[in-house]
Amino acid sequence: MASFHAEELEEVLKSASAKIEAGEDASTQLDEADELVAQLRIDARGKEAKQQLREREARIRELRSKSLFSGAKPASSSAKGRLMSTTERAKESNRRIENTQSLVDEIEDTGNDIIGELQRNRETMKRIDGHVKETKGELEKADKIVTRMGKWWSRW
Repeated sequence: MASFHAEELEEVLKSASAKIEAGEDASTQLDEADELVAQLRIDARGKEAKQQLREREARIRELRSKSLFSGAKPASSSAKGRLMSTTERAKESNRRIENTQSLVDEIEDTGNDIIGELQRNRETMKRIDGHVKETKGELEKADKIVTRMGKWWSRW
C-alpha cells in the first residue's frame, strides 16, 4: 500500500511541476501531494523510508516556492499586483523624497546667499556707522570752532 502512495505522489509531483513550468495553477496538485505525504508518514518505517519522505516534503516545499514566484496561482497574481503596486508607491515616494531633497538643497543655497548678503550689508552698515560717528565728531569740532569764533567776533 505504501508503494502505491509513493508512486501516486511521484505522479502528482510531476504533474505539479509541469503545471508550474507552464505557468499554471498547481495548488490542487500540491495540496494532494501534502495529503499523500501525510499518508506515507503513517506507513513510513525505517530510516530509508523516512529519508525518502523528507526528500519528498522538501520537493513539495520547493515546488510551492516556485509556484509562488512563477505567478501560477491566482493569489500569486494578486500578490504580484500588490507587490507591483507597492513597488510603484515606493518609487513614487523615492521620487518625492528626491524632489524634496532637491528643494531643500535649493532653499539651503538661497539661505546661504541671503546670509552672505546680510553679512555684506552688516559690514556696509558698520562702515556707515563709523562714517556717521566720524562726521559727528567733525561737526562737534566745527561747532566748537564756530562758537569760539563767535565769542571772538563779539568782542570786537
